[in-house]
Amino acid sequence: MKRERRERSMNIPKMMNRKKQRQMTKAIKRARIMALLPFVK
Repeated sequence: MKRERRERSMNIPKMMNRKKQRQMTKAIKRARIMALLPFVK
């Protein structure tokens, strides 16, 4: 989770394809809902 959070604090890397970007975004949203990651502006 820490690695994903660091990557998300910047933009999602452009070398990731669309499918991986969507999976990452959904995983981050789920983690925030479960209070594993903070909501950051």
